[in-house]
Order: sequence, then structure tokens, then C-alpha cells
Amino acid sequence: MKNRAWKYCRQAGYDGDDCGIRTQELWINQYISKHGLVSVGESKVFESGTTMNRPSLQELIQKAEEQAYDILVVSALDRLGRDLWLTMGFVRELLRMGIRIIDLSWGSEITEGDIEQADNLLKAISK
Repeated sequence: MKNRAWKYCRQAGYDGDDCGIRTQELWINQYISKHGLVSVGESKVFESGTTMNRPSLQELIQKAEEQAYDILVVSALDRLGRDLWLTMGFVRELLRMGIRIIDLSWGSEITEGDIEQADNLLKAISK
């Protein structure tokens, strides 16, 4: 089965309002339903995205290693992390484990080629 989806929602902080999480979850659920995917798990977290050393990301890796899901669905890649370089590295790791990544803000699947293009662009800009 290659249609098992993991939902990932992150909001930077919690001040009594979880509107950001609920909105992300709504978009993700709509996508899953429209594309005939099966939701097998979710991460709904209130934590900063400035580091990649977070329990929710460690869980994504662990579940990928256990082959618990095939597709990670996020509302936007910045939900995984705010540092573009580190986030691209994390995405590469999941891709190499065979996990497909759907970024709803792009409206498409993220591929190794997309990450390579972004990496090349960032390298050119930083020169």
C-alpha cells in the first residue's frame, strides 16, 4: 500500500488559540480526501521551527524507518523548519527513505530535483 499519509501540522507557539493548527489540518484533510489517501498518523505540535532537533521530527524519521507511512503531507515546507538549508536536508533524508512529500503551498509533490534546484539557487545567491 503506497497511499498511507502522515499529517504534519506545526504552530510556532500556543497562546490559547490553535487556529493555525486547525487551518493546516483542514487543508491537509481536504487533500487526503480528494486524492484517496489513507491517514495513518499525525503530528500536531506547538513548537518553534528554528531547530531540527525536535521530538516531532524525530517521530517522522522513526515512523518512516518503521515504514508506517508512505506520504508526508504538510501545508508548507516551513512547517517542518524555518531554516531552509536544514529543512532541505531533512526533506532529502525522508526522500531517500522512500517517503513522498506533498507541500500544499506548492500544490505538488516535492522531489529530489526540486531540492537540488533550490540548493543550487541558494548557493548561487550566497556567492
